[in-house]
Amino acid sequence: MQSDEEKSFFKFLQGKGAETDFTRGLEEKLNYAKKNLHWRRQYMTWQQTIDEEVELAKEEAIKEGE
Repeated sequence: MQSDEEKSFFKFLQGKGAETDFTRGLEEKLNYAKKNLHWRRQYMTWQQTIDEEVELAKEEAIKEGE
């Protein structure tokens, strides 16, 4: 059984707003992180690297399957 705090956390993850001190704190930190240009660039670089690695793995899997 979920506590009220857990329910609020999962609602927050679903984008339904911050209802508790904990989720309001998370929301504040997320908003700060979204505004941090360095972190955003770093995230985009990591995401691009992951996407490229996934594509390479798919290509290798196709070659192995042939």
